[in-house]
Amino acid sequence: MSEPRFLIADLWTFFILLCLGTAFLTGCQSEDTVIDKYNHLIAKDPENAQYYVQRGLRYEELNRVDEALADYNKAIELAPREADYYYNRGNIYLTRTDYSKAIENFDEAIKLNPENADYYNNKGYAYNRLKKFDEAIEAFTEAIALRPDEPDFLYGRALAYFDQGQKDKAEFDYQQLLELDPDYQYGLEITKSEPAPQP
Repeated sequence: MSEPRFLIADLWTFFILLCLGTAFLTGCQSEDTVIDKYNHLIAKDPENAQYYVQRGLRYEELNRVDEALADYNKAIELAPREADYYYNRGNIYLTRTDYSKAIENFDEAIKLNPENADYYNNKGYAYNRLKKFDEAIEAFTEAIALRPDEPDFLYGRALAYFDQGQKDKAEFDYQQLLELDPDYQYGLEITKSEPAPQP
């Protein structure tokens, strides 16, 4: 008699995961519904760090940053060697404008996976917001070295150069950027009056 119950439970879990994975195709568009599904999965398997991360990402989409942060904290507690979890938490601190904590988390992510350019890019953004331009430029340069075809990284470094007063270097990076993407949405004239887009 127990086998059918296990089968039904497994099918229910499968249905939830299928629904989450194809939300827009199956009618599960409601973010709250998706969160409810992850609540169910977490209740069944509270040691699965990935469920907390996925729920945290949904909370972020809803701008429920405190709940997202709590989920990322739990995920890190369960799986402290996962670089992306620190990256996600760092992005929450960026949203909160707590740039020092953001940098701490990006540094942890980099220690675990030094080959991910996005970690350096967001670290550069945080440093730039703190007006630590040398550190920002260094971080953006690392990102560019890893993914030289990404115009956003060149934009970040150009902005750091511009804010530091190194207009020639800023202009050089902009020219490199425009060679990669002639239709890039942020131009030098925007940089002079607008803040950088948040990563």
